[in-house]
Amino acid sequence: MSNQRNTSAESGNGGRERRRPSSGVARRRDDERGTSEVVGVALMLGLVLLGTTATLAVASAGIADTMGTVNVEQSQNAMRALDADVSDVAFGRQSTRRVDVGGTSGTYTIRSDAGHITVRHREYDNTTDVVLYESDLGAVAYEHEGTRVVYQMGGIWRRDAGSDRGVMVARPTISYREETLRVPVVRVVGKGSMSSGTLAVRQRTDGSSQVYPNRSATYPDGDLYTNPSHSQGEIVVEIQSEFYRAWGPFLEEELNGSATYDHAAETVTVAISARDIDGGRVSGGVFGAITSPSNSGNLDLRSSVKMDSYDSDEGSYSDTTGANGNVTIGYDVTTSSSVDIEGSVNTSGGVTHTNAGWISGDVAYGTHCTSCSGNIGGDITATGESPSSTVLDGYLEDRVDAIDADNDNAGSQSTLTDIETNNCGSGCTLTAGNYSLKKVTLKSSSSELVLDTTDGPINLALGADAGVGSFYVGGGSDVRVVGDHRVNVYVTNRGPDSMIIDTNGGVHVDSDADGDRDYDATRLWVYGPSDGNTTLGASAGLTAAVYAPRGSSGNRTMTIQKNSEYYGAVVGHVDTIENSAQFHYDEALARTWAFPEDAVGADSQHTTVTYLLMSENEVVVEAD
Repeated sequence: MSNQRNTSAESGNGGRERRRPSSGVARRRDDERGTSEVVGVALMLGLVLLGTTATLAVASAGIADTMGTVNVEQSQNAMRALDADVSDVAFGRQSTRRVDVGGTSGTYTIRSDAGHITVRHREYDNTTDVVLYESDLGAVAYEHEGTRVVYQMGGIWRRDAGSDRGVMVARPTISYREETLRVPVVRVVGKGSMSSGTLAVRQRTDGSSQVYPNRSATYPDGDLYTNPSHSQGEIVVEIQSEFYRAWGPFLEEELNGSATYDHAAETVTVAISARDIDGGRVSGGVFGAITSPSNSGNLDLRSSVKMDSYDSDEGSYSDTTGANGNVTIGYDVTTSSSVDIEGSVNTSGGVTHTNAGWISGDVAYGTHCTSCSGNIGGDITATGESPSSTVLDGYLEDRVDAIDADNDNAGSQSTLTDIETNNCGSGCTLTAGNYSLKKVTLKSSSSELVLDTTDGPINLALGADAGVGSFYVGGGSDVRVVGDHRVNVYVTNRGPDSMIIDTNGGVHVDSDADGDRDYDATRLWVYGPSDGNTTLGASAGLTAAVYAPRGSSGNRTMTIQKNSEYYGAVVGHVDTIENSAQFHYDEALARTWAFPEDAVGADSQHTTVTYLLMSENEVVVEAD
């Protein structure tokens, strides 16, 4: 009985037996649960570590790329600084300079034999080629992980890793304008390498020389290396460089010629025609010191006035002084004692000449020639004629209106206001562009206006509003034109103060910005209407071409006061040149279009070389 009860009790739950799993099975399931948790954690940690590693790898690559970019950009900035300092030393503005290249991961290398230039006159006599100049260029190169940045011949060049083609970052020194090819060769001499520190730049002893023109060098036929150049053949510029592919588009654009490549030799060649037409003159040039068709009045040349010529394309005034200071007008000329005209006089009016003065060339008169029996070096004939020119009133109005409607004032408004209001005591600078302003007013001795044409021409339109439009520089103030391009000033004022360079004022050209005047009058043109006055004050200086004819009905006159100096030319009525004033005609104006619009599309301006200016300038670059 007792056994049955125990059995029933154990069965319970409706008489069904409850079975317990064996102890081995229970332990296995618990172990599996614990193992899964561990594996999950491990997997999570692995994924986190994998993600972190990938992130760090990407970040590391990004940082490396950024640092590489920073190094290359830093090297380009260093090369720009090197370019400026090499130019200063090469062209004599400084004797030594130092460039801090900083600390980079790349390497700077200096090589004297990197690159080569050859300039030849092909078939100068229709058959014979002459090498006018050839030399290694040298270079300073920076390299980092396959990317190269190189300074060569005044230009900066870059080739990225993995590319076989470079690009031009900054333009080299070769330039062409108005039938004049300029090749100031800048040679780098030196060797060595460095990754950081300073590059020392110094002028090599006897490192600068004139190549062309050069009166010590001759063609095979005995002709000197002079300008205008030989009128046959082509001037060929050939560059050998690791960046020859980048040199090609630059030479094509600058010289307006087609480039020929020799890929095996890494060279590029561009040729342009050599031509001599009337001594290089263009039909729109200015051909004498004073040109005026006015048919009334008198040009009074007072005691000790000096008139002569020079050629800014050939060199300085002192090196190129000539006897082409010609006067061609339609009214009377009177000379006083000690007047010295190194040139000819041609007038449809009369000439009254003092025997105490001197005219070196011919005298051609229309109505009379009084006291012309002596002190005249050339022929005296009654064949005088008046020149022709056109008044500019309509042209000026169109130019000023156009610039007033579309200009670059927005980025320079405060500077323009300073120029208008005599507030350039600390200096004012305008760069390439078109500007519309009421007037130019500089009156204090500390005032200076720099017109920087390095990046292109500057056009100043004065007086879009009625009653303004004057140009005044006086009191010891100065206007300075720098750079290789041209400044055109359009003056609309018709009053007595239209254009004044007053006592001790100065308007000068300093193309290379070295602080010394270079007297290139082709860089500054001032245009005026048929009415009004132009005055160059006592002891003032002016380098410019002034184009302001008054025609048959206008009243514009120009007075050049005592002890002043004028380099350039005047197309317009000059009534008086006072005692001891000097007037020097720049013969380069005969090869320059008076109106820039006329040069556009003129074949002679873009496809031929009449004047070649070439020099060699060596600098030593070393790791300091």
